[in-house]
Amino acid sequence: KSTASIICRQLPDMSKFQSKMLKMQQENSDNNSANRPPPAKIARERWSDSNKNKYKSRGASDVKKICLRDRVNQFPNQHLCVRSNAIFCNACKEVISSKKSIVVSHCSSKKHESGKAQLQKSKLRDQTIAEALSREKSQKESTLPLAERAYRQQVVEEFLKAGIPIHKVDKLRPLLEKNGYRLTGSSNLGQYISLTFKQETERIKQEISAPGSTEMTREVSVIFDGSTRQGEAIAIIVRFINDDWLNTQRLMRIDICSKSVNSEQLARVLNECLSVEYGIKANSLLAAMRDGASVNQAALNRIAFIFPNLLNVVCFSHTLDNVAKRIVPQLQAIMSDPRRLIDLKLELAVTIDVGQHFVKATYYLEGDGPLVFSCYEKLKAVAEACQNPHFPNVRAVAVSIANQDPTQNVETLEQRAKECVQPAIRWFLRKFNVELYNTVSAFKAARIMCPVAVQWLAPTAETIKTLKIFPFLNNDATIDALVKELPQYVAAAQDVIISSEEKKVEWWKHHAEQLPNWSSAVKKVLLVQPSSAAAERAFSILNASFNDQQHHALSDYLQ
Repeated sequence: KSTASIICRQLPDMSKFQSKMLKMQQENSDNNSANRPPPAKIARERWSDSNKNKYKSRGASDVKKICLRDRVNQFPNQHLCVRSNAIFCNACKEVISSKKSIVVSHCSSKKHESGKAQLQKSKLRDQTIAEALSREKSQKESTLPLAERAYRQQVVEEFLKAGIPIHKVDKLRPLLEKNGYRLTGSSNLGQYISLTFKQETERIKQEISAPGSTEMTREVSVIFDGSTRQGEAIAIIVRFINDDWLNTQRLMRIDICSKSVNSEQLARVLNECLSVEYGIKANSLLAAMRDGASVNQAALNRIAFIFPNLLNVVCFSHTLDNVAKRIVPQLQAIMSDPRRLIDLKLELAVTIDVGQHFVKATYYLEGDGPLVFSCYEKLKAVAEACQNPHFPNVRAVAVSIANQDPTQNVETLEQRAKECVQPAIRWFLRKFNVELYNTVSAFKAARIMCPVAVQWLAPTAETIKTLKIFPFLNNDATIDALVKELPQYVAAAQDVIISSEEKKVEWWKHHAEQLPNWSSAVKKVLLVQPSSAAAERAFSILNASFNDQQHHALSDYLQ
């Protein structure tokens, strides 16, 4: 009690002492702040001491104006020039400031680098045109400068690409001659069309030539659509995988049939185009995709001895599309008789129920992408839908008819509807299971090369042997190498989740060094397509590019 009372008596004295000390500290702080210079002044004096005589003071520099030509010379190989008293960048097609820092920033930009690359390609193209003109016999006797002839060649080529008739050059001639080169009349420019065709042929030859070799060609496949009827076209398209693992397709030839063509003549056209014009070697052609016309099959049989590794693929899109031909005749018979309105309703309902599977698969298989990995699954889904069909629309229509007419029986109506599509279903199943069995088996075996499907397929050495169905993989050395490398492939593909077909190709591109044998085999299998739609698309492009008022342009293009 006495100790607590003593502490309580001392508390007032302690509080007075603390307040006195705080007052003294505040007075000292005020005195120091009054005598201390501001922080900005301290930093400025410190900077001045450390950088004394290092920089010139502001306004004291001796600015010298540099000539624009000298500024351009300071940046060689940057495609700069002086135009209208300013610096112009030929790569970016724009005027830039003459200030050095701005020029440096512009030359290091991505836009400028891209422009330089495009300009380099353009120069190479001009050089190629000049070389082609110098080799052309009809052009050697010309007295025109080579640069002027090259410009005329470029004008004709761009007109053909745009689908513009050559005779319209006469209207655009004043504008096109502002570039500094003279043109001539459209009748004289027509002579450059044949040279354009030759250049395009040479460009395709360079693309399909094997890297590092001018005599060998890449492994390619061909998509063609022949015709036996007069006035129709024969289109030949080559497909190959470039160095970046991109599926590339080029139209090699398109001919208009002046007379009926048989299998022997079609085989001669194919051989002339592939072997003679483009120099494709016998072992380099791995697959041929075409529709089910008998003339196409007979033509391939004739050239099979020239290309021993050829896989013959019948277009699945045409096969699926032909199913409708087994349904449409009955529809036409029904629509011709108004009293058969009930049958028409049932027929439309069953066509939707069954036809939707064929339509979806047809659209999917008509693409140009890498479809070899997933083609079999699409076809199998259609076959399963045919073997175990489901008719929801037929059921709904039958119930509706029975409700309106009590004399009608729902089960009887359903049976009548199903009988309409049975011929089409039987025809497709016969094609899938019998006539096209080898082709279907090839696409089934190709699933092993999908880094996603291989996880649940769990392939063995016996499974790998099914790849021998591809003629270009039908040798023991290749299969043994794939079997030996199979554990590394399965380990690399573990837990891989890829949704698109293009990403699967990218996966193989990244694992090419790790799995050299498998990646080489995949690169060959990717050439195989399940359809010949690319050839049909060539005709569609022509129809879309040249309307009824562009007959002159179409004739120029086909020439």
